[in-house]
Amino acid sequence: MVERELLALRVAKLDGLTQSLNRTGFVAEAEKVFASSNGERLTAYYFDLDDFKALNDVGGHELGDKALKVFSDGLHQRFHYTDLVGRLGCDEFMVLSRCNKREKDSQAAVEPIDKLNRYIDDSPLSKDDAPALRYSWGRQTLKCHPTSILTGFCGVRTMQCTTKRKA
Repeated sequence: MVERELLALRVAKLDGLTQSLNRTGFVAEAEKVFASSNGERLTAYYFDLDDFKALNDVGGHELGDKALKVFSDGLHQRFHYTDLVGRLGCDEFMVLSRCNKREKDSQAAVEPIDKLNRYIDDSPLSKDDAPALRYSWGRQTLKCHPTSILTGFCGVRTMQCTTKRKA
């Protein structure tokens, strides 16, 4: 009985399509990370797939689902395995990463993005006759526990995401 309940709780925190944490699961796990961070700096990366509706309109929901899976897989494979990856909305993702000494260098903090771009370029999605998968992203270092985890993330979400992946 306990095993089934634990499994149900774990499944309830996951997005069924991408197997990333869903919004509720991401916020709950992020709260735990903040609580155990002991003042350690954390970096939040926010991603928004560009023109996702158009991708769905052109290729149908099957292509849209494939794009979401490819993007989520790229986040999981190109960020550190201890980082939290969540799908916050339809085409919005966030990664919460513990900062290490190497990541204090702004170039090193962008390294996962470069790896993500290569992953997407090498994905089966890029080989199809599908429109290019493009995204905007932003990054913010969080030095303290925000009153609400969502308040902290709203800062990342609303900051100007001018960095766009070129097709």
